[in-house]
Amino acid sequence: METKAKNSSSAAKNVAIALFGVATLAAGYYAYDQYNKNTELNEQLVEMQTKLDYNALEAQYANEQFAEIESNLASIREKEGYVLNNLNTGEFQGDASPEERIRMEIDAIEHLIGENNNLIDGLKGQIGEKDSRLKKYKHSVANLEKRVAEYKSKTDELVAHAEQLKQDLASAKDENQDITKELAQKEFVVAMQTQQINYEEEQRRTAYYAVGTFKELKESDVVEKEGGFLGIASAKTIKDDFNQKRFNRIDMYDDTTIPVFGKDAELVSNHSTDSYDMVEDQNGEVKWLQIKDPDKFWESTKYLVILTKGGQYNETAFAK
Repeated sequence: METKAKNSSSAAKNVAIALFGVATLAAGYYAYDQYNKNTELNEQLVEMQTKLDYNALEAQYANEQFAEIESNLASIREKEGYVLNNLNTGEFQGDASPEERIRMEIDAIEHLIGENNNLIDGLKGQIGEKDSRLKKYKHSVANLEKRVAEYKSKTDELVAHAEQLKQDLASAKDENQDITKELAQKEFVVAMQTQQINYEEEQRRTAYYAVGTFKELKESDVVEKEGGFLGIASAKTIKDDFNQKRFNRIDMYDDTTIPVFGKDAELVSNHSTDSYDMVEDQNGEVKWLQIKDPDKFWESTKYLVILTKGGQYNETAFAK
């Protein structure tokens, strides 16, 4: 009985040991399986986190690109305003600097458009064609390129017009110079002709007179006696080569009253008797020779010689 009990106890131990071993193996396999699963899960988590970080970087990069595109568009709008303002005024006459500035602004716009095209092409590779912002930007760039072409065309037209104006101004300047030179020449000729006319008119209006006794005028080489015999019945006449310095110069139309202030005044020179009067005072002394008709009086000669027999005539007082 005892032996039987011992065998029974030994068998139970062996079963227990076997069961424990199986349990241990099962636990070990479970632990190993869990470890593998955890490792795989961690790797998946790391991969997902990496992908999230990459997506976040891509999103950040895309946003930066979008921001740069928007900044370029803002700069383009500003430059467009400058270009449109100057194109509408079209003030290129005589100065090329506005045209040069417009061309610089257009070049800057084209540069910004090129940058936006590069940015859009780069974004297409990352986010594809489905993004609505890309479509909007592409549409904006296309419109910009069309407007820039129009700005260039209008600028070329204005520049051509300005060049034509410059040529017209240059031609007008040359023509004005020619006209100014011709006008100056004509003015010189007119001035010379006027001077000549004035001189001739002055000469035409100029007359001369001399008043004095026969002795005074003879001594001054103005008068002499001709004919007769030994001075008898000789005539008093003006010398052929009379001394012109002894005469007073007058205007035949302005000076129609000749001072005499002498007795028994007589004219040696030839003048129409009905063209003048002798004005006497109460004592019978001739005070003036009054010319009534200048043209008729000076018709024969412009040299008047009046002989007196003494008197109060003072040549210096009436000299002109």
